[in-house]
Amino acid sequence: MACNIEVIFGQAKFATSGEPRLSYSRKWSGKFAIFSVATGPSQVTELQGKLAYHEKKRAIFSNEKFGIFGGKFVPETLISSLTKLDYEFNSALHDPQFQMELEVALRDYVGRETPLYFAERLTDHYKSKNRGKRPDIYLKREDLNHVGAHKINTAIAQTMLAKRMDCKNIIAATGAGQHGVATAAACAKLSLECTVFMGSLDMERQPSNVLLMKHLGAKMQSLSMYLDVGYHRRSKGSVGQ
Repeated sequence: MACNIEVIFGQAKFATSGEPRLSYSRKWSGKFAIFSVATGPSQVTELQGKLAYHEKKRAIFSNEKFGIFGGKFVPETLISSLTKLDYEFNSALHDPQFQMELEVALRDYVGRETPLYFAERLTDHYKSKNRGKRPDIYLKREDLNHVGAHKINTAIAQTMLAKRMDCKNIIAATGAGQHGVATAAACAKLSLECTVFMGSLDMERQPSNVLLMKHLGAKMQSLSMYLDVGYHRRSKGSVGQ
């Protein structure tokens, strides 16, 4: 079966058709190569149009700027690493195999798509105060994702990209711990080492998240030297910046 894969802003759509006839359309964007797959020669022209559209969108953010705004405000020593990351991101964005693996991970490991829940009592509460004219209220249950928050959605994709770049160690900084838990879960799936930095006061307040990160194989590092000083200054009424 042929597989028609259309990549739109990082999401892959799949359809099967007839015999396995694959035609490839390629467009160069400087050092970036963008690939798409068609089920037959008749779709190559259409794909070229789509590639041109993506190229136009890419031009809007050329030189890491949003139109005339923005830019890379980082030390010069980081430029080469950021350039490599930019290249690998755009490569993965238009790689059907990567997109398919990400879709499977989001479905089978993260648990997407999460359902919409009709908040009946909340809806009735506000409608009763406005003669029934308020809209129906639905809640998107991102808390039903693996490890209990929306953060796993990006953590799994970023970790997959890191593995694609042959990175072996993942480092994350977290506040209450939910981002750290998501990163640790993603690293556990992909067999990558994970180190999570967390403020010592946050570690005391969120022991369950700390324990979960450790169970997922993450190494915990306290940031007490930096975060506690700022916390105590704020608690004493300091307005220093």
